Amino acid sequence: MLSDLMEGLLLIEGPVVHAIEHGKLEHLQHAFILVDRSAQGKIVSVSHAPPSEPAAEHVRLHPGQFLCPGFIDTHHHAPQTQNMGLGLDWELLDWLQKITFPREQSYGDRTETDIRGEYRGMARRLLRAGTTTCVYFGSLQEPANELLAEEVFASGQRAFIGKVCMDQNSPAGYVETTEENLQNTVKFIEFIRSKQSNLINPIVTPRFAPTCSMQLMKELGNIALQQACHIQTHLGENKSEVDWVRELFPEHQSYTSVYAAAGLLTEKTILAHAIYLTDAEKQLIKEHQASISHCPNSNFALSSGCLCVRDLLDRGVKVALGTDVSGGYSPSMLDACRQAIIASKCISFQSPNQTPLTAAEAFSLATLGGASAINMSQTLGNIQPGKFFDALIVNVKSNPQIALADDESSLQTLFEKFIFCGDDRCIDAVFVAGRMISK
Repeated sequence: MLSDLMEGLLLIEGPVVHAIEHGKLEHLQHAFILVDRSAQGKIVSVSHAPPSEPAAEHVRLHPGQFLCPGFIDTHHHAPQTQNMGLGLDWELLDWLQKITFPREQSYGDRTETDIRGEYRGMARRLLRAGTTTCVYFGSLQEPANELLAEEVFASGQRAFIGKVCMDQNSPAGYVETTEENLQNTVKFIEFIRSKQSNLINPIVTPRFAPTCSMQLMKELGNIALQQACHIQTHLGENKSEVDWVRELFPEHQSYTSVYAAAGLLTEKTILAHAIYLTDAEKQLIKEHQASISHCPNSNFALSSGCLCVRDLLDRGVKVALGTDVSGGYSPSMLDACRQAIIASKCISFQSPNQTPLTAAEAFSLATLGGASAINMSQTLGNIQPGKFFDALIVNVKSNPQIALADDESSLQTLFEKFIFCGDDRCIDAVFVAGRMISK
């Protein structure tokens, strides 16, 4: 629920943990964060002494609490929420046909009340879990996507929302013509922008190359350019998928080059998974400044594989984290952090030169890395002046299942316990744009 004090200055006093660059955390033992809620909730100052300006609201963190930036989930399928944990004995392509497409197709027949209730609950759960920004795949149907946008908007979450596009190799009842996809994409962009909110944004969403003709992908690339929109799609998630793309687009050197030829690789592009890439593809992604959304839970659950994040980072490719609900069975970005660390350790067992991700690096990917992926690193991702105050008040002691010794009160200890043992019970408050929206 939105805070009653919507305007004026907010002062948060207490410890802060945030990433100032990839893998490098700053621990502020006692900071004063001044936020101007009348200026889109931006941080005015971060200091070690109280600011001279009087604040309308002063929140003092008590012992055991600390402040950190909110999580940014860069890959989440909103209409698949009810499928979490289902069909995970199958691999990707069979899972799409047997589990995913039937669920998404059902949104054409369900009632408005039913759809609204599901999306309202989804947004609330994500906020409670600390996801202050989420990049959503919607479904094919325009009415259902509008309901998704309205419920996310009402929740106060920051989001990018896309109407899924498919014009080939799709179920008979769950496909549109090329022209219908294009018309409905433009219509949905206009609908999102009619909200005149800096919190929700449209994102152009070709599902993935197998379900999109080259004509559709090129036209979607043009729309993204003309409308100054972000782009999201899937890439190299599964070996059978990669082989299929090779058969469908034999004139192109690689899966990634298909997207490059269509004009879909930009600094605002998020490519989910990207497990199976050649060196040339990695270089192509870097040159276009596109980002990869690493979804380790889904990669494990659907037996897709392990992405070597260390190799991508060493090459200068931008990487963020995503939950990939419902290929991923958890909507928690804390889970994504932990699974990313586990995946990197699995890779290091076979390739000792690939050092595992640290907790600091995983947290960086979930915050500052996500901000970079959505091309908002200048305004999101950590607790610095000029950035939006999207933040969490964390209290590890709020979870009775986490064991803490009496002397375990250092900020470093609390942070590590949160990353490896925490869940939504450890999040005492959630702020987006300076407003407390979940408590």
